[in-house]
Amino acid sequence: MIVETDILEKAHAHVEQQLFTAGVTPVATGYDLQHTRALVATAEEIGQSLFLPESDRRTLLLAAWLHDLCYMPLGAVPDESSFAPVTDFLLSSGVSERERSRILQAITATFYPQRPTDSVEEALCDAVSSFMASPDYFPSAEKQAQDQSGENWNLQDWLLKQKELFKQHAFFTRYAQQAYQEGKEKNRKLLKKKLATVGKDEVELDTLWKENQKLKKDLQKEKEQKAIKGTETMFRTTLASHVQLSVMADSKANLMISINAIIASIMISSVIRKFEEVPHLIIPSILLTLVCVTTIIFAVLSTRPKVKPSASPEDKVDLLFFGDFVRLSQESYKSSMRGMMRDHDKLYDSMIDNIYHQGQTLARKYTLLKIAYTVFMVGFAVVLLSYAIAWIFFEH
Repeated sequence: MIVETDILEKAHAHVEQQLFTAGVTPVATGYDLQHTRALVATAEEIGQSLFLPESDRRTLLLAAWLHDLCYMPLGAVPDESSFAPVTDFLLSSGVSERERSRILQAITATFYPQRPTDSVEEALCDAVSSFMASPDYFPSAEKQAQDQSGENWNLQDWLLKQKELFKQHAFFTRYAQQAYQEGKEKNRKLLKKKLATVGKDEVELDTLWKENQKLKKDLQKEKEQKAIKGTETMFRTTLASHVQLSVMADSKANLMISINAIIASIMISSVIRKFEEVPHLIIPSILLTLVCVTTIIFAVLSTRPKVKPSASPEDKVDLLFFGDFVRLSQESYKSSMRGMMRDHDKLYDSMIDNIYHQGQTLARKYTLLKIAYTVFMVGFAVVLLSYAIAWIFFEH
């Protein structure tokens, strides 16, 4: 099959019109027209240095023009779909099967790791790799990698791949070795600095992240400790207040018992023996005695300890109240207390129950004590009134 003499111009026009119109870079390749033109120019320079025959030169330039149509990310495995744009163009342009095969082989050889098998493939590989010597290599390659990877792109991972690429890569032609090795070496040193900087940043970020996590844990622990201290203070204050109120109630009850016992004793020992002399004081004296006895009864009831009757083992036991835990054996009590101390919720529930029961006991104490004070106050007033009436109206 006769190949058109203007095939290179046709390839140029195809690449420019179909894929790079208005300077738009296809996402599928990541290259722009400027890159393709630079690649073709470099391939032509290397081809001239090798004194390639016209057919090989045309194959090299066609492969250079069409190379960017089948861009493959670093490390990716090419397949038939990767070469579809190139194959379609070559078929529509009437390129022979043999030349199509050589062009596709040359493009395939440029994918890393590069393994060229002839001078055309070596020239194209070095032309593609010449960008590794460019001062703009890292900005453009980094942008291209970001566009290809999107949100999954990671600078450190990409730099590590570049490090491996620079380590394994070598130029194949003498021209490329002389023209690009120095620039490549500069970029390799720059890559080393970038890795050191990124590695240092990563370490610093990792250190900051760990410190941040530690601070969060410390703050959380401090909050928990403050909450625990606040809870303990609440329990301590409430229990102390209940104990103080209980002591006050008992003191008031003892006071009422003592006063009324003294009054009742005086009445029994003195007044009753003289009833024959003062018969008009019998009723007031009996009334006074009843008031004293009633007051004493309610005062005693307020101080009378309340112990729960024996209950079945399945009943709930308050381990903080002696009236409950005395029904347990010593070993059973120890075991139950250890279990409660290991379970904070159970411990707090037990303390809450204990405070509640203490409150109920205090309410009972103060209710009975109030009745005792009321009986004493009202009764004593009535007794005084009755004595006054007896002395005034019934003395004779």
